[in-house]
Amino acid sequence: AAGFETPLSTVRTRRERAISFIGHHLRLDEAEVIPLVRSHLQELSERDQPAPPAMAVVRRSGRRRTVANRIAAGLAVATLIVTGGALFQAGDRVQVAATPEVVEGPSTSAKWFGPVSDGQGAFVALNTSGASRFVGSKDGTEWIKLTTWNSRAIDLRADVSSFERTGGRYVTVIETPSRYDAFVPPFVATSDDLRNWNVRQIDVDEPRRVEGLRSRFDVVANAASGGHVLVALEGSDQLDYRSFDLRADQVCVESVTPLRREYFLCDGKTIVIATPDGDELAGTTYFRATGTGPFVEIQLPVDAVARSIVGFAGGFAVVDSNLGHVWVSTDGEAWQRATSSAAANRFVLIEGGDSEGTGALVIEPDATGWRSQVVSPSGLGAAGSIPLKVEPAGVWSQPDLASGPAGWALFVTTSRPWERTGSIPGWAVVAGEWIVSQLPETATITAQSTESSTTLRFVTDSEWAQVDDDGTIVLVDPRTGSVLVEVTQEDIDQARPESLGTSRVKAQVLFSPDGVSWRSVWTSTEDAWSGSVAVGDNEVLVSGTQLTGGPITIQLDG
Repeated sequence: AAGFETPLSTVRTRRERAISFIGHHLRLDEAEVIPLVRSHLQELSERDQPAPPAMAVVRRSGRRRTVANRIAAGLAVATLIVTGGALFQAGDRVQVAATPEVVEGPSTSAKWFGPVSDGQGAFVALNTSGASRFVGSKDGTEWIKLTTWNSRAIDLRADVSSFERTGGRYVTVIETPSRYDAFVPPFVATSDDLRNWNVRQIDVDEPRRVEGLRSRFDVVANAASGGHVLVALEGSDQLDYRSFDLRADQVCVESVTPLRREYFLCDGKTIVIATPDGDELAGTTYFRATGTGPFVEIQLPVDAVARSIVGFAGGFAVVDSNLGHVWVSTDGEAWQRATSSAAANRFVLIEGGDSEGTGALVIEPDATGWRSQVVSPSGLGAAGSIPLKVEPAGVWSQPDLASGPAGWALFVTTSRPWERTGSIPGWAVVAGEWIVSQLPETATITAQSTESSTTLRFVTDSEWAQVDDDGTIVLVDPRTGSVLVEVTQEDIDQARPESLGTSRVKAQVLFSPDGVSWRSVWTSTEDAWSGSVAVGDNEVLVSGTQLTGGPITIQLDG
């Protein structure tokens, strides 16, 4: 501390944080970390012992270096203070490149979020490898470095889990990954310019503890409008394998009901975990923050689909899970129904407008085709017809709807996850009261009851999931030993489409300048398992349709 003219308290604080950081990632106590660090430093110091020069040489060198050493020491202190402060100071500090620096653009890596529209005709994406690094592009072909933001300084145990632009501002969610045991309430950060961030932690109580389970809350949706920000939190429970000294592959069957969870181990043992009073953690809680104030719990319409919440310049919108009605609100607290239909429609897409006065766009397939309509607290806008020749039942991957300065874009794919080629193909079959499925390249078969809230997960080739010589899959109820359901190879073959020829369009992007008139701007005959779109001033970016590589640019000229 004296050598660098740094307060002793600062050195101690940084040492404690470094030890805590290492201990957290290694899951060791401080008493165990310190000897490891000392041993490592000792090993480094013994690799190359310096040979001390004669005293006269030291004196001459010391005089010549006095001035240079002072300058270097000053630079070192400045560097240490800047980097140390940037590492551990949460908040609004960013580094801005003096001149545009061309960098690698976004890809399908899990470290990338976006791209999203910046609301002015360009695009922004976020890379979370190390410090959060924002990159931008005017058309999706060349990307430049915009700013960096030390999001890890908010909490060393938390990572960025989402980044989007909603209601005219950027919203980033920072949460602890599921691999961590410690509970840290999630953070929500908002910014108008990517440089100044308002970081707020959601004041939510720690999940109730049930022995044998790991419980957590996750932010599943967020939306902004005006001075308000809405977020939705959902709870989930998972078996704590470590508490039972188990690996995941040692569980052959998992049975989940609202009252209890049963885990049937491959060695014949059973773990039963009762949820007190049937109190499953799974559920949704909504919070709203106004201005610079904290997040406060609020109520949304009953049966609201949490993941459908969107924000726009004039308020918020959400979809009803039962009938598909859309509700709108100017402040996120008082809601009114904006749409109504004679029959239930559970396939409703919604997205907030990008500019002032555009409202939210609702896309709702019905017997006549796919319809679009703009809604807002002030009423309904004109309706349009989308030239999309596909039944909603044929769409298994969630379509993506986005807005930008040029208008609206819709991505739809008819590719189905279980049709991926590989050593283990996927499939899905309705067999009586059970929906039985297997995702590609997995060794787990899921059976979900349509008459109750029971879900069973079977490991293939186990005592309870056998395959007969003719290919019939037999699932056995581990509680009773009786056959639960059988799925034949014929059932699986019939569940697949009749034609998967290369001439069939499997993915499509449609564009509308006003949410009423639509045209197709991109098609693909290759399978596209997922995809997202972003709208600029004269182009649409399509991401996620390729296993590798960056977004595809679709020019809107003409």
